[in-house]
Formats: sequence, structure tokens, C-alpha cells
Amino acid sequence: MIEKPKSEGELIKWALGESWEKLCPDIRRRFEKNPEVGKPIKYNGTLDELTCSFWGKIIASIAKPMIGGALIPQTAYNFPVDIQVFCKDGCNHVFKHRIYKLPNRKPIEFISYMKPGKNGKLLEYVGAGLGMNLIAYERDGDLHFKSDGYFWDIGLFRIPLP
Repeated sequence: MIEKPKSEGELIKWALGESWEKLCPDIRRRFEKNPEVGKPIKYNGTLDELTCSFWGKIIASIAKPMIGGALIPQTAYNFPVDIQVFCKDGCNHVFKHRIYKLPNRKPIEFISYMKPGKNGKLLEYVGAGLGMNLIAYERDGDLHFKSDGYFWDIGLFRIPLP
């Protein structure tokens, strides 16, 4: 496990292992950048697909007062996303400030942070102990992320969520 990640890329390299070298060189360069405290790295792109299950919609509705819009009870395709990757002084997590611009909606804005988990998985937290196991993988030179379940950390306990 990584003790002190210096960048989002270091986490991705750890999660991918040998597959890191199979990524397109442009993708590797993008993830080798390290934000400095007070100087976020900004990206603009398009999210191809956002989906939410029945249970996800229920959990998102219940969690909204605690974590804002980080769990999105919508389905949408090919919409703009702005992301700022940043770090905080004295903290080893990689933070992301996201703005999702879903069609016909007010933009959805939230901050999450990522850290290494077990067995090559990444953990991404959105607030109040709510998080997601992420599997990073390479396919045809591209980087992909797949959700491998949500959870709620309460103290020393992790409760899996549907």
C-alpha cells in the first residue's frame, strides 16, 4: 500500500501495476502531474455515461443532506465535466473538485478524495464516511474506472451499501 501518495498518477500506477506501461503516453503524462498546494490542476472533459440504480437513487436521496450532490440519482450521457485536482498541506490524499454539467439541470458540484485501498483497489470518499471501491484498468491503451461497490465507514466499521 502507498504510504504517501504524491499525485493522482502515483495512485493510478499503484492500482494498475504493470498495465500502467500499456496506457497511451498522453494519459501517462496527464497523470504524472503533481498539483502544488494552492495551485490545482484543471481539466475539462466529457463524461460518456452516468447511471444510477434503484438503490443508488434511494441512497443518494437519503445522503444528500450529509454530502450534497456527490451521489447523483440521474442517468445521463456525454455531458461536460470540469475537474480540479488539488492537494492540501499536511494531507496525503488526492482531492478532486468536480462540476458535472448534466443537460437541463443546474450544475452538480462536489469534492471527493482518493486513497489506496486493498488488493489494488482505490477508495474514493465523498463525505460523511461514504465511499466507493474503484477498480482501475487499462483497455486498448485507455484508462477506465469501474465501481466495485459503495460503503459507509463509521469509526472502525465498514458497512457495504447496495
